[in-house]
Amino acid sequence: MTCLALTLAALPSCRSPLGVDNVGADKVRAQLEASVLTGDEPSASTRQTVAMLGLQETWEDDPDAALVQLRELAMLEDDRNIWFALAELHFVRARDTGRRSEYMASTVSAWWYLTSKHLGSPADPFDRRFRLAADLYNRSLVRALRDEESTDDSIRFTPGLFELPGGSIEVSSDRSHISWDPGLITRVVPADDLIVRGFDVRIRDYGLGAPFVGVGENKDPSTPETRYLPARLSISGTAFLRVEDRPESWADGTLKASLEIYGDDEVPTVDIDGRTVPLESDLTASLAYSLETSHAWDFELAGFMGEVLNYKTGMFMLRPYVPGKIPVVLVHGTASSPARWAPMFNGLLADPVVRSRCQFWFFTYNTGNPVAYSGALLREALKDIVHALDPQGLDPALQQIVVMGHSQGGLLTRMTATTTGNVIWDALTKVPLADFDLDPEARTLIERTLFWDRVPEVTRVIFLATPHRGSFLTTGWIGSIAASLVSIPKQLGGTISDFVTRNREKFPPELRDKIPTAVDNMKPDNPFLMALASIPIDPAVRRHSIIAIEENVEPPLGDDGVVQYTSAHLDDSDSEFVVRSGHSCQANPLVIREVRRLLRLQVSTWDAERTAAGLPIVGTKP
Repeated sequence: MTCLALTLAALPSCRSPLGVDNVGADKVRAQLEASVLTGDEPSASTRQTVAMLGLQETWEDDPDAALVQLRELAMLEDDRNIWFALAELHFVRARDTGRRSEYMASTVSAWWYLTSKHLGSPADPFDRRFRLAADLYNRSLVRALRDEESTDDSIRFTPGLFELPGGSIEVSSDRSHISWDPGLITRVVPADDLIVRGFDVRIRDYGLGAPFVGVGENKDPSTPETRYLPARLSISGTAFLRVEDRPESWADGTLKASLEIYGDDEVPTVDIDGRTVPLESDLTASLAYSLETSHAWDFELAGFMGEVLNYKTGMFMLRPYVPGKIPVVLVHGTASSPARWAPMFNGLLADPVVRSRCQFWFFTYNTGNPVAYSGALLREALKDIVHALDPQGLDPALQQIVVMGHSQGGLLTRMTATTTGNVIWDALTKVPLADFDLDPEARTLIERTLFWDRVPEVTRVIFLATPHRGSFLTTGWIGSIAASLVSIPKQLGGTISDFVTRNREKFPPELRDKIPTAVDNMKPDNPFLMALASIPIDPAVRRHSIIAIEENVEPPLGDDGVVQYTSAHLDDSDSEFVVRSGHSCQANPLVIREVRRLLRLQVSTWDAERTAAGLPIVGTKP
């Protein structure tokens, strides 16, 4: 065959140097969306800018020289896209060299691409470069703030002079946007470094800024501000660098910026030249961090059995108190702990109204103790925390407390919204209290636990799977085993035992020989429980029931494996929500949604009441 014939024969199989390949939309999209944040190469947009400026070979041969020329062009040209290319290419150099100055250069360049008013029309939010520039700003800022002396990649908010390639930037610090004492935090961990376990949803608000988890220790719990904080703190926030809109100051060392620190007290936004811009935040990371080494998991069964652990009974909060926010108090159930509220807490914080207008407190207690005793501890804890935080009564939000309890915690919750008179006492004995032989300690205990008034600051209660009329599990062999595991704390048991012994004949036979535990108190025929169920909830308190039913049946049939619908139901509830779930329903998304609705209702009701009274709305707005 001749050479010509060979050539002609080969032509149909030749692939043209320019053309297309049909590879499918997924591969094309991956190519279009590729950037230095997803792979090794800069984005197509940056490569296009570099090529059109004739700097492609320079970038390949001497990237630092190419960046110098790009910066010079950016100062001269009214082209926003050059600053985007600089942001991405400085990130490449930072990754390749490890220089913090390159990360700061990427941050500054991305900022000017996104915000500068001297580059013609604003950056187009529909341009792929817009979101990529925001991500470059966020990621670069974290790395620019790395503590070079740290071995754990923590970051620092120390002001000072930061180097830039061919210049510098003076960074001041602004911490006026946080409600907590910065001294509580000893280490700052980037949220982007943390993988979260165990949560169905990671609550993340997208915008500008570097989300972080502030870690510290509550070394001085003697002040009202620190008394209710845990020993180990983790507080979420966002670092935001606001750069002067003066690119020409890069080289002469007069460029300035402010490093603003924001807390997670509300859904944060910042004003940039009249535009409201959301801040990037990550709430779940700090919550998960606080639970990583929490003693709460150890407390659950031990607290039911009466064992003493390094975990205090009483009220605590994960974040410092914020005046003007409505307290929502969460009360766990039997053999449980505040850690079981984590999925709900996480889900509620995703709502901007709830997050900006409510604060969450947690009550913990030994769940094997008599229910009446635990209820007294809850009421006293509420009284103490309100007085400690607001001794002069200046915060009206503390008069709008919402208490929510699961299972046994719902019984304690009910005890904040009722006034007993003699109802409880008369259910236990027909002999007047005045006829009993009482020492001062026993009298104080009886008055605390069996005679009480509602907590006036509580205005709404929420019951989750609450056994108002008892649990059927307490009556069979499971209940017997559970009761056998419980031991009453020695001092409490001694006081009760001595009191009963001295007044044995004044009690009915069934109450003479055994100190009642929480398991006994939740038996359907227990006189204390029946008396508590007969006491109406104060009409000034709004009440809501969330009831779980495992079976696919309609009320009044059904139960959650522990509590029957008929026990959890209240005839006078302001609302009742039935969910198909087992007893531990706190993490159920439908339950979280219903609680979110009720907390929004609390906020709107209070706002309407204050407006009607001619008073200003209290608290921050989402």
